[in-house]
Amino acid sequence: MFMGLMKAQEEKEIEKRVFYYETRKIGLKQFTQSYVDSCSVNASFLPSPYCRFARLNIVAKRMMKTYEENHDFDCIHAHTLIEDGYLALQAYRKWGIPYVVTVRDSDFHFKPFWNWKPYKKIVLDIIKYARQIIVLSKSSEKQLINRLSGEEKAIMPQISVIPNGIDDFWHQNRSPKKVKNNELNDKWRIITVGKICQRKNQVTVADAIEEMKKEGMNIEYEIIGKKEDTKLVDIIKEKSFVEIKDFMPKEQLINEYRNNDLFVLASTNETFGLVYAEAMTQGLPVIYTRGQGFDEQFEEGTVGYAVACDSVDEIKTGIISVMKNYDSLSKSCFELSKRFNWNDVAENLKEEYRKCISKG
Repeated sequence: MFMGLMKAQEEKEIEKRVFYYETRKIGLKQFTQSYVDSCSVNASFLPSPYCRFARLNIVAKRMMKTYEENHDFDCIHAHTLIEDGYLALQAYRKWGIPYVVTVRDSDFHFKPFWNWKPYKKIVLDIIKYARQIIVLSKSSEKQLINRLSGEEKAIMPQISVIPNGIDDFWHQNRSPKKVKNNELNDKWRIITVGKICQRKNQVTVADAIEEMKKEGMNIEYEIIGKKEDTKLVDIIKEKSFVEIKDFMPKEQLINEYRNNDLFVLASTNETFGLVYAEAMTQGLPVIYTRGQGFDEQFEEGTVGYAVACDSVDEIKTGIISVMKNYDSLSKSCFELSKRFNWNDVAENLKEEYRKCISKG
């Protein structure tokens, strides 16, 4: 994902160094770009998530050593609040380099960071000393603000909403859907893309579709993704209207989007959700989880509908609402998918960097 941003920033002549690290000996990804500084540190003896800041202290020491002789940076962009933000805070304290930090939904998933006083203090320091805060959606902004008390909100810097972009491949191969005339008795094809696991809730979606089929609707359901939970795969396979396909490259996946009518992913703890934006480039309206990741990227009913991820009834209602308004939703998705363009994202981030530097 970040390589799309890196490429767009290069085109906008943003000079940068990227500090890439891993702490668990899981295999350091290799990059050919000269601006990437990769390092692997041995922190596998600290396996518990409660030791995360201890692991990061080891990383921070390596980072300080890497840039000890050359740390003449105008600003730092921390791409996560907890981990990258902690490293940016250490660089700020040692060298006085200002930083912006992107808060992602994954930053909210480990409750001790927000509920345990020693960890909460570190998180608040990261927020307090940041010059700018970036969130990917309005729902993420609400999640962040709702975790802070009145006094804690007072330390917040300016918040800007800047979504992620998607691979240029999807923009270069955008394709509108054919008119369906919003008829419920048409044949409908629904697709979910994501590894098959409890968190992605494919079983709940399949249950909702099964109820709709019992009511006489003609629906087929396609799931594409790695079979992570074999028990769930067996449960899903019992439903004759479901077809499961393995994870596939984007060059094949695009044809699957084009062969379906709408995209449904009602997962728990969803991050930004690039697959929603990918589906939109092919004119597919989307059903997404309320209060998570993709929610509030657009006004409700513009590109699809938010649902409670564990509610069969809400998922049914959302799908039927899409069917009744299909043509207008599909056209909106096709047009609004342009928003998730890395060039635009890079330009918006460039402005955030200017603000960060000017506040010095």
